[in-house]
Amino acid sequence: MTTFYVLIALQILDLLSTVIALRNPRLSEANGPLAGLMKSIGTLPALMCVKTLAMVLIWHHREDIGGWLIALCVLYAVVIVNNIRLIKKG
Repeated sequence: MTTFYVLIALQILDLLSTVIALRNPRLSEANGPLAGLMKSIGTLPALMCVKTLAMVLIWHHREDIGGWLIALCVLYAVVIVNNIRLIKKG
């Protein structure tokens, strides 16, 4: 259960760091389908929709994915570090 809450916190940090990073016009979203959705409905709404849907699905299948939650946390930690690196690089 604790890992799920860590994942939620990481999702929020990813959302914030992505929004900040994408303020730089030289940067673009690397995830193609997400980039298309962002173009259609906006960066923040797209991120909120996708992340909310993902967390609801993970919550409903948390018993089945157990150890994968840790892998997701590691993945998002790497993404956040990369976002921060891109923000600092300016």
